[in-house]
Amino acid sequence: MPYTCCAIGCNSFTVNPDISLFRFPKDHERCNTWKTKIKNSNIDKFTAEMCYNKLRLCSKHFEIEMFSSMQINRLKSTAIPTVFSAGSEAEMIQSKVEVHAKENIDLNLLPLRDDFIEVEMNLSEYR
Repeated sequence: MPYTCCAIGCNSFTVNPDISLFRFPKDHERCNTWKTKIKNSNIDKFTAEMCYNKLRLCSKHFEIEMFSSMQINRLKSTAIPTVFSAGSEAEMIQSKVEVHAKENIDLNLLPLRDDFIEVEMNLSEYR
């Protein structure tokens, strides 16, 4: 089964030979540290066992010091992911929308940012 990186905005997957994907730690405390660093609210409620079995994090999110013996496909037992791009705002909003949709929250009640402008569009003009 192909896996993709669970970090927001990362599209790494198992088919890429230059990227390694790593399981989450089985240890509850270390798993929570990884989840905190990743900042993906979609996985906040996952147990350590669920993270270990279902999620992967790619090698792009670890500094070189986190790898053992200079092998890119082997992490030290104490490795913590620290390399993340801020991600685009659209990706962050999409992630929040998915979470709210799963929780059955009315998205129309969510506050809008002050700098957003409502615009009416006629989609037939673009076909």
